[in-house]
Amino acid sequence: SNDLYEDRLVETALAPDGTPWMIWVKETGDVSGSQLLTATFDGTAWSEPVEVSPDAGYVSGSDILFDTQGNGLAVWSAVDSSGFTADSTDEEVYQSFSTGDIFYALYQNGEWSAPQTTFVAEGNDTKPVLGLGANNTLLLAWINRSETGTNSLMSASWNGTSWTAATVVDTGNFVGEATVSIVDGKTTLFWSENVSTETDVTDTSLFYSTYSDSTGWETPLLFVPAVADGFSSIEAAEFGSSTHASDGFHASAISVPSPPEELCECEEGDPECEPYEPEPVVPSDPN
Repeated sequence: SNDLYEDRLVETALAPDGTPWMIWVKETGDVSGSQLLTATFDGTAWSEPVEVSPDAGYVSGSDILFDTQGNGLAVWSAVDSSGFTADSTDEEVYQSFSTGDIFYALYQNGEWSAPQTTFVAEGNDTKPVLGLGANNTLLLAWINRSETGTNSLMSASWNGTSWTAATVVDTGNFVGEATVSIVDGKTTLFWSENVSTETDVTDTSLFYSTYSDSTGWETPLLFVPAVADGFSSIEAAEFGSSTHASDGFHASAISVPSPPEELCECEEGDPECEPYEPEPVVPSDPN
């Protein structure tokens, strides 16, 4: 293949008609940044890639989802690369990477719309994710890192023609992306945070918040699932007390049976059981 540049950040979605879609980032190898591409699968092969945005800039995250009417929605976070040249310094590039914004495009009537952005805010917007919440609400969540260093988990919903105003779900030291879900019929966001107070230690915990139509996002709570009857948590599971390998190998509370005893026996003189002794290498005159 003559393709020398990286393909990354793959996300997938199913259209209402069951067609699998894929969106990903393709590096261009020059200062223009990245391409944002999509393709569909017909059951046999993938289609030729289609550009969502010809001038995506430097893309750091993307996602794709379809509403119940079959309209596609692609979102991505990117830094404008139009001002970069081959003479741009490392510092100029580094500083620009803290100014990412969230972009989106609609797939209707067989083509992608021109990229648009609504959530222009100071700082860096990254890690966009889409998901269907309660009542088929199409929700977007992302992380904003302000110029003062505050990390905020943000959200907005799509009503079919426009986005609602962005709202803050929580602030903290987030790890990875959020996930959109439904719990007890309510739109719920899950995410992971580093709760360690030490700068060189990572201690992650899961949190969640549910959305109320009357009050908005509720106070985030620590996610501590109950262990169902008949099951044990990994921490509470008993590990084998034997130290003999022949008694079984135990890891993560899952016991792996030992091989049959006859497979562990060696007959004296069996060449397959003798210690390996490599043939001596005799130096030779290279001339």
